[in-house]
Amino acid sequence: MSVNPLDPSGRGTDLDRHTSTIRIVPNRKPEGLGLDEIWAYRELILGLLHRDVMAIKNQTIMAWFWRMLQPTFTLITYTILFEHIGGVDFGKGIPYFFVISAAMLPWQLISQVMLGAVTSIAANAGFFGKVYFPRIILPMVSVTNAIVDFVVTLLLLLALLLYMGMPITLNLVTVPFFALWALLFGLGFGLWLAALNTLYRDINQGLGYALQLAFFISPIVYPTEAVPERFRDLYHLNPVVGIIDGFRWAFLQQGDPLDIVDVIAFGITCLFVLSGIWVFRRMERVFADIV
Repeated sequence: MSVNPLDPSGRGTDLDRHTSTIRIVPNRKPEGLGLDEIWAYRELILGLLHRDVMAIKNQTIMAWFWRMLQPTFTLITYTILFEHIGGVDFGKGIPYFFVISAAMLPWQLISQVMLGAVTSIAANAGFFGKVYFPRIILPMVSVTNAIVDFVVTLLLLLALLLYMGMPITLNLVTVPFFALWALLFGLGFGLWLAALNTLYRDINQGLGYALQLAFFISPIVYPTEAVPERFRDLYHLNPVVGIIDGFRWAFLQQGDPLDIVDVIAFGITCLFVLSGIWVFRRMERVFADIV
């Protein structure tokens, strides 16, 4: 038996007797979706949302100008290409610019939410080793910019419709529902991609190309009626189709309200969001080691 030369009695010093061993282990996997833990950090969520809103509020006039120029330039370009050159016609005497504007409104929300969620983990990697919090908060908060852009563009579209004397009906009361649907769809995809992007970094690089493909297979620059009727029910299972048609119906009274296929598509969206939360919560424990 070895004896401490500073303590020949072998009984140990007070410091030795009161020293404890600290074992650092990963946080346990959340049970279910871990929504109770997310709720426990609601003050952090509100603080991050307030930070982002103030950053947007304090932007210069030129920053707001460039912020609005990009979607406006895109709408004018598509109008020239598809209406005047391509000859796409939605009929019913509604100007093509308004029809595509009503479709681009939810599409911009969906795409911005996806992109923000995917980049939120890498952009905030510096926080991971400093303090613990549910990492799913980051993609949830990343929707702030997309929502602000959506609200501003929506108000501009409404003002333009009123200025041009377009009829406004009670269909507009359904806009919050379709906006929530678009937000959920974008966030569901964003959570899946954000989790996978930590393992496969090429996902972030290829997302832009995937969104371009999704843009042209969705009825944004052409009417849903352009799809052959025998494929139309299957086509409507794509939630983006129901969202875009819903916005056109709400703003321009074009098309029909929701049918049973759209209700099924909304249910698919809700299940997709829940599965995205489940996958993200189970992968977030290793984010600090990978990012």
